[in-house]
Amino acid sequence: MYCSRIPKNKKQELPFGSSWGAKKVPAGLSPLYKSIIDIFLVSSGTVWKTFFLLAAFFPLFTFANGGHAHDMTLPGVDASTAVEETSVREGLVVNMNVTPAQVFVHDAVRLDFFVNEKPGGVPVPFYDLDVEHAKLMHVVGVRNDLNEFRHIHPEPSPDNPAVFTIPHVFDQYDSYTFWSEISRGGTHFIFKHSEIDVGLTTETDPDQKTPDQTISLARNVIVGDYQIALTVPPRIAKGRTADFTFDVHTLVGDGVALEEYLGEPMHLVAIKDDLRQFLHAHPAEAHTHAINTLTPVAHAHGPTGDAPGYEPVNFHLAFPEAGFYKLFGQFRPQGVGLLADEALTSAFWIEVKDSTLTPVAERVILASVSLLLMAFLSYGVYRYIVRAA
Repeated sequence: MYCSRIPKNKKQELPFGSSWGAKKVPAGLSPLYKSIIDIFLVSSGTVWKTFFLLAAFFPLFTFANGGHAHDMTLPGVDASTAVEETSVREGLVVNMNVTPAQVFVHDAVRLDFFVNEKPGGVPVPFYDLDVEHAKLMHVVGVRNDLNEFRHIHPEPSPDNPAVFTIPHVFDQYDSYTFWSEISRGGTHFIFKHSEIDVGLTTETDPDQKTPDQTISLARNVIVGDYQIALTVPPRIAKGRTADFTFDVHTLVGDGVALEEYLGEPMHLVAIKDDLRQFLHAHPAEAHTHAINTLTPVAHAHGPTGDAPGYEPVNFHLAFPEAGFYKLFGQFRPQGVGLLADEALTSAFWIEVKDSTLTPVAERVILASVSLLLMAFLSYGVYRYIVRAA
């Protein structure tokens, strides 16, 4: 058999895939390209390859943790922007009036909501509105420190078909803010109303103090006989769709089945700490899109005493501003005998981070960073090989 001999004073150039013990890389290629090929193909470079891949693709993984780069308008989310009622000069509006004008804690008042068209204040009767989630009008109110929450449903007045009315009692002296929601012709409208200042009465303890706004990012709360867990993404970015999952259990850990509340298993309201942003969301229906279905959670401890029909509830939300938001999740445990309009409310704080880049721009930047890291590390390996040679 014929065998070629390699002179002792000549170093062999090893083919691709050989050990990094080679003193030279294949000829005919640029140094940068040769080093990139060697890093991925040589069998003895496991540590380098692992570090290389982690460093190169870590920015892309962190981008995924920031949420989906979807448009902010999603099935199940009332994406209408809340409009100050006093700013409407033309078109549909709801104007709120409080009787009596001077409001005191624990005193009964009447809240009236006048649906009309500007200019001119032309009345819009209730029968011109759409029924949405079993009601013609939804009203959400909070104390301005977000420590109180109300979801109420005024009814048309027998004296005026364009006025919705409801009695109300305020439990604390403080300022309160209300939003009303209506739909007409398939279009959803949200109106933010002027603050209501609630004062003290002579029967009220003058030393009574309103609690300060305290922000806690705890992910488990207890409401009555139930514990509610909220699962959120590691990072919630402004303008990015984020997934939120509510899981309702008994105090001993058994899953709780939910009955419908106003046509949905749960309602979710998100309000920014400065009251500048308001979102009202519902679980997306299974037929809208695969990512919007309810998502069962597997329990690591095996079979449980979960009630038949138990399912965690999933929401998808995108927030228009960075900052702290409080989420109010309303639900009705099955078979507890609540009144038709009643629900239990769980409350959680979340933090939304700022994001000054569009999804496309961020992807381009992160991909560029990955390529730069690849080039830098590859060149470093090439220099190491050259020095070793």
